[in-house]
Amino acid sequence: MNRRWAFVAVMLGGLLLGPRAEAGVYADDLTKCLVKSSNSEDHLIMIRWMFSAVTQHPALQSMSNVTPAQRDTYDKNMATLTERLVFGDCRKEALAGLKYEGKPR
Repeated sequence: MNRRWAFVAVMLGGLLLGPRAEAGVYADDLTKCLVKSSNSEDHLIMIRWMFSAVTQHPALQSMSNVTPAQRDTYDKNMATLTERLVFGDCRKEALAGLKYEGKPR
């Protein structure tokens, strides 16, 4: 995985796996922007990526035919989508969220 994909993965992980459970105004604004800015093709990219990730678990591997090449494609597509949404379409909301709500209490 090159640096760009690693950076996107770390950013996505930070957004999704943050230590707080509550969402403030800026996180809500980011969520609304992400929903508004994504389309049905984006949703398919997310679904394929999630399915691919979940079926890596040993208990589910026999239920899926996802090849390593397909998994790599799904990972790259999701990274590209996340990069577009967070650093492009919703950049203002993402920066505000990090600035005002990004630090754990």
